[in-house]
Amino acid sequence: MGAEHTIVVRDPRACSVEPRVLVATCSCGWSGPIRTGRNAQSMARTDGVHHIERTEEHTPPPQGDQQSVG
Repeated sequence: MGAEHTIVVRDPRACSVEPRVLVATCSCGWSGPIRTGRNAQSMARTDGVHHIERTEEHTPPPQGDQQSVG
């Protein structure tokens, strides 16, 4: 199996001045773009979902699950 990915949507600023400024981050080190405004949370979550989908598309299958054809 590939590495686990845990997405967290958070405010990337140390001190919150503006409302609804969020970014999705992953336990693998990836972080998405900063999202602002009314739809910031939804957009950041979507960024995280797309990150996981792209990662799964590029992850080769585990070696033990391959069957030989004879």
